[in-house]
Amino acid sequence: MKDMKYILRNALVLLILTVIVVGLSICIAFYFKYLMQPVHIKADTKFKEEDLEGFIGFEDYVFVGTVKEHLGNFNDNSEIGIPYNKFKVTVDKNIKGNLKKDIEVLDLGGTTGIGAPVIIEGKEPGKQLEVGKTYLLLGSVIHDKSIVIEMPKCKIELLNYSVDANTDEINNLIKTYEEAYKNERKYERRRNKSKYDETKEEIKEIKK
Repeated sequence: MKDMKYILRNALVLLILTVIVVGLSICIAFYFKYLMQPVHIKADTKFKEEDLEGFIGFEDYVFVGTVKEHLGNFNDNSEIGIPYNKFKVTVDKNIKGNLKKDIEVLDLGGTTGIGAPVIIEGKEPGKQLEVGKTYLLLGSVIHDKSIVIEMPKCKIELLNYSVDANTDEINNLIKTYEEAYKNERKYERRRNKSKYDETKEEIKEIKK
């Protein structure tokens, strides 16, 4: 009789452990299959790809910058509403605006609170800025005067960029953006001056 009780008790314990293991396996499978799937956000732009003058007119700053440090991923910001990564950037050349040498930018995308990747998509899937690389960047200023890089077309990687000398391809690209800035079509919207802007005169707010 004691042997039977012992066998039943062990069987019960084994059954409970089996149920726990199966339950955990189902939860883990659900977590990775559904909750950890990438979140794709389609970048919304009011301008066509070829309308560079309109696009630059919408943005507040255009500059060449080298990413120096990743300062973290932030996924709980009700003002922006989208997770973002913060980077420390050295400004190598101002095209539109007058930013100081060392700034921080917010690059939309990253991960949600549970770790699922958030991808901002444009014509092509977006990628986050990478430390050590140099980009042609276009940014808008938000309520707290931070600069936000909003979509893939706002960050163009410049391979082998040098402050002193560059390839014809890079020089021509920068020249194209400089000419487009001269002929920009200003978009009427509320604007803020970045906390990194060294321009003395205040930027007038335009209310739409």
